[in-house]
Amino acid sequence: MPASHPVRHRIRKHRHAAKPDAEKRAAYWQKHHERGAHLQVISAFYQQGQRHAAQKNHAAAATAYLRAAEQGHTKAMQQLALCYTFGRGVAQDHHEARYWNERGIKNGDLICHNNFALQLLDDKGGAANPEKALSHLRIAAYRGYPLAQYNLARQYHKGKHIRQNLARAMRWYHKAAAQNVIPAHYWLGRLYNHRNYRDPQRAYYHLFAAAKSGHVQAQRYLGEYSYSGELWPRDYQEAAYWLEAAAQQGEARAQYQIARLYQQGIGVLVNYGRYLNYMHRAAAQGYRPAREALHLLP
Repeated sequence: MPASHPVRHRIRKHRHAAKPDAEKRAAYWQKHHERGAHLQVISAFYQQGQRHAAQKNHAAAATAYLRAAEQGHTKAMQQLALCYTFGRGVAQDHHEARYWNERGIKNGDLICHNNFALQLLDDKGGAANPEKALSHLRIAAYRGYPLAQYNLARQYHKGKHIRQNLARAMRWYHKAAAQNVIPAHYWLGRLYNHRNYRDPQRAYYHLFAAAKSGHVQAQRYLGEYSYSGELWPRDYQEAAYWLEAAAQQGEARAQYQIARLYQQGIGVLVNYGRYLNYMHRAAAQGYRPAREALHLLP
């Protein structure tokens, strides 16, 4: 009887193994397809929430976010936490906000890291924990989230929960400003007038960057510095321009200052009507020098 050929033996063995392998592949792709379909459904809930939020239908948005978040959608967790933080579409509940931020953190969401840190600093939804808060801020900041970089800079700047360190504050303000966080430009502009970091050119650059984006305090400081000549040569027209920009946004001190410029014709033409308008607007906000100035009128 002839011996079995080794090649034919391997072919027969492969044929017997083919059926179980095919079943495994079919089961794998079936499971993969089902998972993909499930993820599409979850994503659809999140997108539905985004559409409702854009239409200011916050209750419907919160419901859709909840359905997605409960099934593990990270951005839905992030948005749901914000709904509970600000009471958008649901009753304000800082405990629930913390819960969903923590769920988002487990999935690596940087915005949840940042928002959870702010809750820990503000003693909302539980006991304050500044050390833990700073840890979460650092995680998000080092990974490039701009608002975490700004918030970490504020902590180093204020020195309330951590030792004040203006050099580190400026470092993180710069990182945030590079990602167009407008308040970071404002604080850099202010810090470049600090005795240890005085740099008029950089102060102007950052204040201007914030002011042109509508930051009202930056507009006022840019106007005041341009008027006083403290950091760069006096420019009364530029002073009037930025003080009026801030005044139009309701900044009481700027309203008083631009009123004085209209009264005296500094940087603008004398205009008694505008003088009274801005002075009354400042006084209505309780700004004492404006009230006193109006009291002295005949």
